[in-house]
Amino acid sequence: MHPSTDDASTALDAAEASIGYRFRERGLLLRALTHRSAGAGSNYELLEFLGDSVLELLARELLLERFPGEGEGQLTRRKRSLVSARALAVAGRRLGLEKSIVSGGGLRLSGAILADVVEAVCGAVYLDAGIREARSVIRNAILERLLESGSDPGSDPRSRLQEMCQAAGLPPPVYRVSRTGGPEHEPLFEAVVSVDRKEAGTGSGATKKEAQSAAAAEALGRIQGGGDNGLLSLG
Repeated sequence: MHPSTDDASTALDAAEASIGYRFRERGLLLRALTHRSAGAGSNYELLEFLGDSVLELLARELLLERFPGEGEGQLTRRKRSLVSARALAVAGRRLGLEKSIVSGGGLRLSGAILADVVEAVCGAVYLDAGIREARSVIRNAILERLLESGSDPGSDPRSRLQEMCQAAGLPPPVYRVSRTGGPEHEPLFEAVVSVDRKEAGTGSGATKKEAQSAAAAEALGRIQGGGDNGLLSLG
């Protein structure tokens, strides 16, 4: 979209409210939310590059604090899960950031793009506030919420979603996968998962399995975000 000044201000207000931080330099946030398809002078890619490192550092700090008795191997697995594209896409949807993304016409918003935007927003917060305040904002808005979702880094989201459906007396999740593009050596697949005939999540990946896992992870995020009635409130 190419928002008007008023629309852009409203989108920035919504993003700031969702992450719990008011930017001193709002241009940083606008840049973090701008996809290159918008044709603007700048986009989120460099902020994403920075935000990836900021998230990595803060995730390591948080995991060392929460799991002081674990070894390096287990902490590394937890870290990979915590800052994976699947997890960050779930975090982005929880924050409602997809509603604030500035893009050109026809862009299909994938989980990968949303994860990139989350990283860019983290980079923008760091540049605007410094590491101390960024630590508090990013932990509260993203990392702690992902950690508290109870996801097991050693478990496939597809298995967890199926177990959740089984426990609720629902039929198994149904996946629909299609190839959406990419060259032969780097294909891109898009998956949609339905629970009880309701669309529950979407995801993309380099293989059908990755796409299904991404869709299942998004569905889990929506269900967990809905509390005890999460499965009933889908759709």
